[in-house]
Amino acid sequence: VLTIAGLWGLGTAILEGRATLQDSSRSGVDLSLATMTLGMGWREQDVADLLVSERMKLGEGEKALRPGYIEGTIAKARASVEGDRADEAMAGRLMQGESDVLSWIQDSDVLVQANPALQPPLIHGLLRLGETMNIIAAPKVGKSWLALDMAVSVVTGSRWLDTFECQRGRVLIIDNELHPATISFRIREVLAARGLTLEAVGKDLHVLSLRGRIKSLPILAQELMKLPQGHYSLIIMDALYRLMPSKTDENDNGDMRDIYNLVDNLASHMKAAMALIHHSSKGNQSQKDVTDVGAGAGAQSRAADAHVVVRHHEERGVVVMQASNRAWTEFEPLCLRWSFPLWEKADG
Repeated sequence: VLTIAGLWGLGTAILEGRATLQDSSRSGVDLSLATMTLGMGWREQDVADLLVSERMKLGEGEKALRPGYIEGTIAKARASVEGDRADEAMAGRLMQGESDVLSWIQDSDVLVQANPALQPPLIHGLLRLGETMNIIAAPKVGKSWLALDMAVSVVTGSRWLDTFECQRGRVLIIDNELHPATISFRIREVLAARGLTLEAVGKDLHVLSLRGRIKSLPILAQELMKLPQGHYSLIIMDALYRLMPSKTDENDNGDMRDIYNLVDNLASHMKAAMALIHHSSKGNQSQKDVTDVGAGAGAQSRAADAHVVVRHHEERGVVVMQASNRAWTEFEPLCLRWSFPLWEKADG
Protein backbone atom coordinates (compact mmCIF):
# COMPACT_ATOMS: atom_id res chain seq x y z
CA VAL A 1 0.00 0.00 0.00
CA LEU A 2 1.44 3.36 -1.03
CA THR A 3 0.64 6.66 0.60
CA ILE A 4 -0.22 9.71 -1.50
CA ALA A 5 3.35 10.86 -0.95
CA GLY A 6 4.53 7.53 -2.31
CA LEU A 7 2.32 7.90 -5.34
CA TRP A 8 3.71 11.35 -5.98
CA GLY A 9 7.20 9.96 -5.66
CA LEU A 10 6.47 7.39 -8.34
CA GLY A 11 5.07 10.01 -10.67
CA THR A 12 8.01 12.32 -10.01
CA ALA A 13 10.46 9.55 -10.82
CA ILE A 14 8.79 9.00 -14.19
CA LEU A 15 8.77 12.73 -14.87
CA GLU A 16 12.48 12.96 -14.13
CA GLY A 17 13.15 10.14 -16.58
CA ARG A 18 10.76 11.40 -19.25
CA ALA A 19 13.60 12.07 -21.70
CA THR A 20 13.96 8.29 -22.11
CA LEU A 21 10.30 7.82 -23.02
CA GLN A 22 9.18 7.51 -26.66
CA ASP A 23 6.56 10.19 -25.92
CA SER A 24 7.94 12.61 -23.34
CA SER A 25 4.95 14.97 -23.42
CA ARG A 26 2.94 15.36 -20.25
CA SER A 27 0.17 13.22 -21.77
CA GLY A 28 2.78 10.64 -22.72
CA VAL A 29 4.02 10.58 -19.13
CA ASP A 30 0.44 10.08 -17.91
CA LEU A 31 0.05 7.14 -20.29
CA SER A 32 3.36 5.60 -19.19
CA LEU A 33 2.40 6.00 -15.55
CA ALA A 34 -1.01 4.40 -16.13
CA THR A 35 0.48 1.54 -18.15
CA MET A 36 3.10 0.77 -15.52
CA THR A 37 0.71 0.82 -12.58
CA LEU A 38 -1.96 -1.23 -14.36
CA GLY A 39 0.74 -3.73 -15.23
CA MET A 40 1.56 -3.91 -11.52
CA GLY A 41 -2.03 -4.87 -10.81
CA TRP A 42 -3.43 -1.54 -9.60
CA ARG A 43 -7.17 -0.92 -9.70
CA GLU A 44 -8.29 1.61 -12.29
CA GLN A 45 -9.66 3.93 -9.59
CA ASP A 46 -6.24 3.99 -7.90
CA VAL A 47 -4.59 4.78 -11.24
CA ALA A 48 -7.08 7.59 -11.83
CA ASP A 49 -6.36 9.02 -8.36
CA LEU A 50 -2.65 8.94 -9.12
CA LEU A 51 -3.00 10.75 -12.45
CA VAL A 52 -5.22 13.44 -10.92
CA SER A 53 -2.88 13.93 -7.96
CA GLU A 54 0.13 14.35 -10.26
CA ARG A 55 -1.69 16.89 -12.40
CA MET A 56 -2.88 18.79 -9.33
CA LYS A 57 0.61 18.86 -7.91
CA LEU A 58 1.87 20.50 -11.12
CA GLY A 59 -0.98 22.98 -11.19
CA GLU A 60 -2.53 21.29 -14.23
CA GLY A 61 -5.71 20.07 -12.63
CA GLU A 62 -7.90 21.39 -15.42
CA LYS A 63 -6.45 18.83 -17.86
CA ALA A 64 -7.03 15.97 -15.43
CA LEU A 65 -10.64 17.07 -14.92
CA ARG A 66 -11.36 17.42 -18.63
CA PRO A 67 -14.24 15.02 -19.49
CA GLY A 68 -12.93 11.71 -20.76
CA TYR A 69 -9.21 12.46 -20.39
CA ILE A 70 -8.48 10.16 -17.45
CA GLU A 71 -10.84 7.46 -18.75
CA GLY A 72 -9.27 7.62 -22.20
CA THR A 73 -5.73 7.45 -20.84
CA ILE A 74 -6.56 4.43 -18.67
CA ALA A 75 -8.31 2.71 -21.60
CA LYS A 76 -5.21 3.11 -23.79
CA ALA A 77 -3.01 1.85 -20.98
CA ARG A 78 -5.27 -1.13 -20.37
CA ALA A 79 -5.16 -2.04 -24.08
CA SER A 80 -1.36 -1.85 -24.03
CA VAL A 81 -1.05 -4.04 -20.95
CA GLU A 82 -3.49 -6.62 -22.27
CA GLY A 83 -1.76 -6.58 -25.65
CA ASP A 84 1.63 -7.24 -24.05
CA ARG A 85 0.22 -10.13 -22.05
CA ALA A 86 -1.45 -11.57 -25.14
CA ASP A 87 1.81 -11.23 -27.10
CA GLU A 88 3.69 -13.11 -24.40
CA ALA A 89 1.06 -15.84 -24.26
CA MET A 90 0.98 -16.18 -28.05
CA ALA A 91 4.78 -16.32 -28.24
CA GLY A 92 4.73 -19.07 -25.65
CA ARG A 93 2.18 -21.09 -27.61
CA LEU A 94 4.11 -20.68 -30.84
CA MET A 95 7.26 -21.89 -29.16
CA GLN A 96 5.56 -25.03 -27.86
CA GLY A 97 6.60 -28.18 -29.63
CA GLU A 98 10.30 -27.36 -29.82
CA SER A 99 10.86 -30.36 -27.55
CA ASP A 100 9.82 -32.49 -30.56
CA VAL A 101 12.65 -31.17 -32.72
CA LEU A 102 14.48 -34.51 -32.83
CA SER A 103 11.47 -36.05 -34.57
CA TRP A 104 12.01 -33.64 -37.46
CA ILE A 105 15.35 -35.20 -38.43
CA GLN A 106 15.14 -36.92 -41.84
CA ASP A 107 17.39 -39.12 -43.91
CA SER A 108 18.59 -37.12 -46.90
CA ASP A 109 17.03 -39.53 -49.40
CA VAL A 110 13.66 -39.17 -47.66
CA LEU A 111 14.03 -35.37 -47.64
CA VAL A 112 14.82 -35.25 -51.38
CA GLN A 113 12.00 -37.61 -52.30
CA ALA A 114 9.52 -35.56 -50.26
CA ASN A 115 10.74 -32.28 -51.84
CA PRO A 116 11.54 -32.99 -55.51
CA ALA A 117 11.13 -29.34 -56.58
CA LEU A 118 11.30 -25.81 -55.26
CA GLN A 119 8.19 -24.16 -53.85
CA PRO A 120 5.78 -22.98 -56.59
CA PRO A 121 6.63 -19.49 -57.83
CA LEU A 122 4.24 -16.62 -57.15
CA ILE A 123 6.22 -13.69 -58.56
CA HIS A 124 8.71 -15.17 -61.01
CA GLY A 125 12.24 -14.01 -60.28
CA LEU A 126 11.40 -12.80 -56.78
CA LEU A 127 9.07 -14.79 -54.57
CA ARG A 128 7.68 -18.29 -54.05
CA LEU A 129 4.78 -19.56 -51.96
CA GLY A 130 5.82 -20.02 -48.34
CA GLU A 131 8.63 -17.46 -48.65
CA THR A 132 9.12 -14.06 -47.06
CA MET A 133 10.08 -10.89 -48.93
CA ASN A 134 11.09 -7.47 -47.59
CA ILE A 135 10.34 -4.30 -49.57
CA ILE A 136 12.58 -1.56 -48.18
CA ALA A 137 12.59 2.13 -49.07
CA ALA A 138 12.81 5.51 -47.42
CA PRO A 139 9.61 6.99 -45.94
CA LYS A 140 7.19 8.50 -48.48
CA VAL A 141 9.06 7.11 -51.50
CA GLY A 142 6.00 5.15 -52.61
CA LYS A 143 6.39 1.67 -51.11
CA SER A 144 2.67 1.27 -50.50
CA TRP A 145 1.80 2.24 -54.09
CA LEU A 146 4.38 -0.28 -55.31
CA ALA A 147 2.95 -2.99 -53.05
CA LEU A 148 -0.62 -2.26 -54.13
CA ASP A 149 0.34 -2.59 -57.79
CA MET A 150 2.05 -5.88 -56.92
CA ALA A 151 -1.13 -7.08 -55.21
CA VAL A 152 -3.24 -6.22 -58.27
CA SER A 153 -0.75 -8.07 -60.49
CA VAL A 154 -1.06 -11.23 -58.40
CA VAL A 155 -4.86 -11.03 -58.20
CA THR A 156 -5.13 -10.67 -61.99
CA GLY A 157 -2.21 -12.98 -62.84
CA SER A 158 -0.54 -10.24 -64.89
CA ARG A 159 3.01 -8.90 -65.18
CA TRP A 160 4.21 -6.65 -62.38
CA LEU A 161 6.27 -3.65 -63.45
CA ASP A 162 6.15 -5.07 -66.99
CA THR A 163 8.87 -7.47 -65.81
CA PHE A 164 7.75 -10.12 -63.34
CA GLU A 165 5.22 -12.78 -64.31
CA CYS A 166 2.73 -13.38 -61.48
CA GLN A 167 0.71 -16.48 -60.74
CA ARG A 168 -2.91 -15.66 -60.04
CA GLY A 169 -3.99 -15.86 -56.41
CA ARG A 170 -5.94 -14.21 -53.61
CA VAL A 171 -4.15 -11.37 -51.77
CA LEU A 172 -4.60 -9.85 -48.32
CA ILE A 173 -3.22 -6.38 -47.59
CA ILE A 174 -2.81 -5.69 -43.87
CA ASP A 175 -2.53 -1.91 -43.64
CA ASN A 176 -1.94 -0.09 -40.37
CA GLU A 177 -1.00 3.36 -41.68
CA LEU A 178 -3.70 4.53 -44.08
CA HIS A 179 -7.31 5.43 -43.36
CA PRO A 180 -9.87 3.21 -45.14
CA ALA A 181 -10.92 6.13 -47.34
CA THR A 182 -7.30 6.58 -48.45
CA ILE A 183 -6.94 2.89 -49.23
CA SER A 184 -10.16 3.04 -51.25
CA PHE A 185 -8.87 6.04 -53.21
CA ARG A 186 -5.60 4.30 -54.02
CA ILE A 187 -7.27 1.10 -55.15
CA ARG A 188 -9.56 3.04 -57.49
CA GLU A 189 -6.65 5.03 -58.92
CA VAL A 190 -4.43 2.00 -59.54
CA LEU A 191 -7.24 0.02 -61.15
CA ALA A 192 -8.18 2.93 -63.40
CA ALA A 193 -4.56 3.43 -64.46
CA ARG A 194 -4.29 -0.24 -65.35
CA GLY A 195 -7.59 -0.30 -67.20
CA LEU A 196 -9.22 -2.65 -64.69
CA THR A 197 -12.59 -2.59 -62.99
CA LEU A 198 -13.31 -3.21 -59.34
CA GLU A 199 -15.21 -6.32 -60.33
CA ALA A 200 -11.97 -7.75 -61.74
CA VAL A 201 -10.28 -7.79 -58.33
CA GLY A 202 -12.90 -7.17 -55.65
CA LYS A 203 -13.46 -10.79 -54.63
CA ASP A 204 -9.77 -11.70 -54.50
CA LEU A 205 -8.12 -8.50 -53.24
CA HIS A 206 -8.85 -8.24 -49.53
CA VAL A 207 -7.91 -5.46 -47.11
CA LEU A 208 -7.53 -5.54 -43.34
CA SER A 209 -7.40 -1.90 -42.21
CA LEU A 210 -5.86 -1.50 -38.75
CA ARG A 211 -5.48 2.28 -38.62
CA GLY A 212 -6.70 3.32 -35.18
CA ARG A 213 -7.06 -0.27 -33.98
CA ILE A 214 -3.53 -1.62 -34.18
CA LYS A 215 -2.88 -5.28 -33.46
CA SER A 216 0.56 -6.74 -32.96
CA LEU A 217 2.00 -9.46 -35.15
CA PRO A 218 1.54 -12.30 -32.59
CA ILE A 219 -2.15 -11.43 -32.23
CA LEU A 220 -2.62 -11.23 -36.00
CA ALA A 221 -0.77 -14.50 -36.55
CA GLN A 222 -3.03 -16.24 -34.07
CA GLU A 223 -6.10 -15.08 -35.98
CA LEU A 224 -4.74 -15.68 -39.48
CA MET A 225 -3.77 -19.25 -38.62
CA LYS A 226 -7.48 -20.00 -38.22
CA LEU A 227 -7.87 -19.66 -41.99
CA PRO A 228 -7.49 -22.76 -44.17
CA GLN A 229 -4.15 -23.38 -45.84
CA GLY A 230 -3.92 -21.80 -49.25
CA HIS A 231 -6.68 -19.28 -48.54
CA TYR A 232 -4.26 -16.51 -49.56
CA SER A 233 -1.37 -16.70 -51.97
CA LEU A 234 0.15 -13.43 -50.77
CA ILE A 235 -0.14 -11.48 -47.54
CA ILE A 236 1.27 -7.94 -47.54
CA MET A 237 2.05 -6.34 -44.17
CA ASP A 238 2.26 -2.56 -44.45
CA ALA A 239 4.08 -1.47 -42.39
CA LEU A 240 6.19 -3.89 -40.36
CA TYR A 241 7.21 -1.44 -37.63
CA ARG A 242 3.59 -0.95 -36.53
CA LEU A 243 3.05 -4.68 -36.17
CA MET A 244 5.90 -5.23 -33.76
CA PRO A 245 4.97 -5.92 -30.11
CA SER A 246 5.49 -2.92 -27.86
CA LYS A 247 8.67 -4.24 -26.26
CA THR A 248 10.35 -5.16 -29.55
CA ASP A 249 13.54 -3.30 -30.48
CA GLU A 250 14.08 -3.27 -34.25
CA ASN A 251 17.81 -2.71 -33.61
CA ASP A 252 18.08 -5.94 -31.62
CA ASN A 253 19.01 -8.98 -33.72
CA GLY A 254 17.34 -11.32 -31.26
CA ASP A 255 14.06 -9.42 -31.39
CA MET A 256 14.09 -9.25 -35.19
CA ARG A 257 14.98 -12.92 -35.41
CA ASP A 258 11.88 -13.73 -33.36
CA ILE A 259 9.72 -11.53 -35.58
CA TYR A 260 10.88 -13.30 -38.73
CA ASN A 261 10.58 -16.72 -37.10
CA LEU A 262 6.94 -15.87 -36.44
CA VAL A 263 6.43 -14.66 -40.03
CA ASP A 264 8.04 -17.85 -41.34
CA ASN A 265 5.74 -19.95 -39.16
CA LEU A 266 2.75 -18.07 -40.54
CA ALA A 267 3.92 -18.41 -44.16
CA SER A 268 4.55 -22.13 -43.74
CA HIS A 269 1.23 -22.77 -42.01
CA MET A 270 -0.81 -20.78 -44.55
CA LYS A 271 1.15 -21.90 -47.63
CA ALA A 272 1.34 -18.23 -48.57
CA ALA A 273 4.06 -15.78 -49.51
CA MET A 274 4.63 -12.86 -47.12
CA ALA A 275 5.68 -9.35 -48.17
CA LEU A 276 6.83 -7.03 -45.38
CA ILE A 277 6.96 -3.29 -46.08
CA HIS A 278 9.67 -1.61 -44.04
CA HIS A 279 11.57 1.68 -44.02
CA SER A 280 15.25 2.26 -44.62
CA SER A 281 17.52 3.80 -42.03
CA LYS A 282 18.16 7.53 -41.98
CA GLY A 283 20.85 9.10 -44.12
CA ASN A 284 22.36 8.38 -47.52
CA GLN A 285 21.68 4.79 -48.61
CA SER A 286 23.50 4.90 -51.94
CA GLN A 287 26.81 3.45 -50.74
CA LYS A 288 25.30 0.53 -48.84
CA ASP A 289 25.06 -3.04 -50.04
CA VAL A 290 21.52 -4.20 -50.77
CA THR A 291 21.37 -6.34 -47.64
CA ASP A 292 22.48 -3.43 -45.45
CA VAL A 293 19.58 -1.17 -46.42
CA GLY A 294 16.76 -1.25 -43.91
CA ALA A 295 16.26 0.30 -40.49
CA GLY A 296 17.23 -1.91 -37.60
CA ALA A 297 19.21 -5.07 -37.04
CA GLY A 298 20.76 -7.03 -39.88
CA ALA A 299 18.70 -10.11 -39.04
CA GLN A 300 15.87 -8.68 -41.14
CA SER A 301 17.75 -9.04 -44.42
CA ARG A 302 19.33 -12.36 -43.52
CA ALA A 303 16.03 -13.90 -42.42
CA ALA A 304 14.01 -12.99 -45.51
CA ASP A 305 14.11 -15.11 -48.66
CA ALA A 306 14.05 -11.99 -50.84
CA HIS A 307 15.28 -8.55 -49.77
CA VAL A 308 14.04 -5.90 -52.20
CA VAL A 309 15.46 -2.39 -51.90
CA VAL A 310 14.22 0.77 -53.62
CA ARG A 311 16.62 3.74 -53.63
CA HIS A 312 16.63 7.17 -55.26
CA HIS A 313 18.28 7.44 -58.66
CA GLU A 314 20.30 10.57 -59.46
CA GLU A 315 17.51 11.57 -61.85
CA ARG A 316 14.52 13.12 -60.13
CA GLY A 317 11.41 10.95 -60.00
CA VAL A 318 13.35 7.76 -60.71
CA VAL A 319 14.32 4.98 -58.31
CA VAL A 320 16.54 1.92 -58.59
CA MET A 321 15.07 -1.41 -57.53
CA GLN A 322 17.56 -4.07 -56.47
CA ALA A 323 17.15 -7.40 -54.73
CA SER A 324 19.03 -10.21 -53.08
CA ASN A 325 17.24 -13.56 -52.99
CA ARG A 326 17.88 -17.20 -52.25
CA ALA A 327 15.87 -19.20 -54.76
CA TRP A 328 16.42 -17.32 -58.03
CA THR A 329 19.27 -16.36 -60.32
CA GLU A 330 20.99 -13.01 -59.82
CA PHE A 331 18.60 -10.05 -59.88
CA GLU A 332 19.27 -7.40 -62.51
CA PRO A 333 18.75 -3.85 -61.12
CA LEU A 334 15.63 -2.18 -62.43
CA CYS A 335 14.94 1.54 -62.86
CA LEU A 336 11.41 2.76 -62.19
CA ARG A 337 9.84 6.14 -62.91
CA TRP A 338 6.93 7.54 -60.90
CA SER A 339 3.87 8.26 -63.04
CA PHE A 340 0.96 8.68 -60.66
CA PRO A 341 -0.42 6.33 -59.51
CA LEU A 342 2.02 3.71 -60.81
CA TRP A 343 5.72 2.98 -60.83
CA GLU A 344 6.65 2.20 -64.42
CA LYS A 345 9.75 0.57 -65.86
CA ALA A 346 12.24 3.22 -66.99
CA ASP A 347 14.47 1.58 -69.54
CA GLY A 348 17.58 3.55 -70.44
